[in-house]
Amino acid sequence: MRDGIHVLGPDELKVLQQITNSVVQELQQAGLADANLRLRVGKKVFKYASGDVLNVDGIKQSVLASFRN
Repeated sequence: MRDGIHVLGPDELKVLQQITNSVVQELQQAGLADANLRLRVGKKVFKYASGDVLNVDGIKQSVLASFRN
């Protein structure tokens, strides 16, 4: 998959999927669940991963913070 000018391989995509799964689970436990939650989280994960795909904690915290606003 391409991210701007970067090509993401299977390892990076797996990390992003794990981040997405973790964030979705946290948001669902907090009572924030809707039919499009996974899609919305996935888009934000890609957005915040643009700087460093492997910054797992930074990406996760940025996505969670965006839902608190």
